[in-house]
Amino acid sequence: MISTSKIGCHIGVIAVNIFAYADDVVLLAASWQAMQGLGLAVNCCKDLDLECNAKKMKCMVVNPSDSSKIVSSVFPRFMINGLAVEFVQEFGYLGHILSCMMRDDSDIKREIRNVYMRTNMLTQRYKPLFHKCKDKNF
Repeated sequence: MISTSKIGCHIGVIAVNIFAYADDVVLLAASWQAMQGLGLAVNCCKDLDLECNAKKMKCMVVNPSDSSKIVSSVFPRFMINGLAVEFVQEFGYLGHILSCMMRDDSDIKREIRNVYMRTNMLTQRYKPLFHKCKDKNF
């Protein structure tokens, strides 16, 4: 199966190729051909009575930091159950935004917006109380 294959991104001598949490799964591969090999493993899901929804699947290519090592900027589409998997520049996974540029900018901006939103909610909720305390203490 996927976890026993030698396909994936190698960390030391270990091939890391799948992250799974509940019904969310991430497949990792160092090349398009390797990813296609992992994509074929999705067909093995049928043996386990698992269904893969190609409409929810996303594909993201992370280029190397050294631009001279970029092999291609255009890749053929992956097909799962006869449907093409969408290529994206970033997507949300387990509450975080993952980016093909390997940067946290989008995730940090989202968190800053959330802090402003929560602060505004607290300000509006406790505004009457603030004026009462201010009048009493000053």
